[in-house]
Parts: sequence; C-alpha cells; structure tokens
Amino acid sequence: MKKRLCKTIITMIMVLGMFCSFSATTIAAPVKLSDVKDSDWYYKFVNKMVEKGSVGGYPDGTFKPNKNMSVCEFTKVLMSEMNIEFIPAKKGEHWATNSMEKAQELGIIKAQEFSKSDWDRPITRFEMARMFSRAMSESYPSNMEEFKYQITDFETMTKSQQDIALKVYVLGIISGYPDGSFGLNNNATRAEACTMLARYNYKEYRNVPVLRDFDVTNID
Repeated sequence: MKKRLCKTIITMIMVLGMFCSFSATTIAAPVKLSDVKDSDWYYKFVNKMVEKGSVGGYPDGTFKPNKNMSVCEFTKVLMSEMNIEFIPAKKGEHWATNSMEKAQELGIIKAQEFSKSDWDRPITRFEMARMFSRAMSESYPSNMEEFKYQITDFETMTKSQQDIALKVYVLGIISGYPDGSFGLNNNATRAEACTMLARYNYKEYRNVPVLRDFDVTNID
C-alpha cells in the first residue's frame, strides 16, 4: 500500500514538473529594454517583435528605437515575417545577400530599386510602404480613394506614391504622423519599422482609418 502511494506521489510530481517546464517555455515574459518604456507609443510593437525574435536589442540592453533601420535589415525582417526561408550568406558575401536576392525573386523589390551600395543606408518610409504593398495579399475597400483627404501631404506625392500610400493606409499598416502627413521621404526608425511590421502580421495591432463625413463631401 505504501509502495503504491509512493509511486502515485512520484508520478504526480513528475507530471507537475513536466507541466511547469512546458508552461515556462510557452509563456513569454515581456522583454526588458532599458530605453523602451511601457509608456512609449511604440512599446507594444517593439516588445512584440523582440519577443518573437524578429528584431533584436543591443548587448548593452538597449533597443535604440530612434536609430534608423537599413534597407537590408528591414528586408530581412520582412522576409522572416512572410515565413520565407533562405540560407545564410557565404563567407565573404554581404550578410544580407540571400534575403535581398530572395526579396527580388518574389517581386517584393525590383532589381533597379536598390544597388548593393544602398543595402546599408537607411530605408525610407516610402520604400517600406512599397514593399508592404507588394507583400500584402488582402483586398482593398472599394472606396479607398475617399481616404486620400486624410493624408495631408497626398497631393505632393507622385501618382505611384499615392497608390502605394493609400494601400498601406486603408489597411492600417502605416497611419502617418500626428499632423496627418505620411512623410514618405523620411528615413524610418527602428520603432517605426517594428510598428509597421507588427501591423503587417497582426491585424489586432492595425490602425484602420474611419471615413469621416467631410472626407466624402470633398471628393471631386
């Protein structure tokens, strides 16, 4: 009787230990970054991307949210968010060679858009928007054109820029600055890039615009 009771207790302890171990590996704790506070507008987006392992912090425990993100860094993370696999670069090659080539193969970027000398420069908000517009497989609302009046610098864009801006705007990927401008020629920060990438993959993070009455009445 005592032996049977001991076996039962040991079995329960083993099962409990397995459950605790499983829980510890599946429930991720918020990532601690010294320069990303929970009061920052980008907190949940950065935390999501770092927690997922898509973007990393620095060895000193910082994230540097206001630092620019490069063309190749953004491309690599976007490929990862699309679940695209690629082999590491060969010795002597640029570390992002295969992710850049894969993005070109998939049509996310065009051959003439980035030379190798561009890979390490800061990526602009327009370049990110263009890549998102090609990566998206969702349908757009039939009244998409009506939202252009919410973008204050819309008329300063070229026709192709306007089309791209509207696509990412109506889906809530890029919502623009507080003054309503898109700032497509501005370099993108790491915080902005994480925000857009999180919105790309997680619809609950999107900032989908609502059409206002005066937006409709302003239509030509």
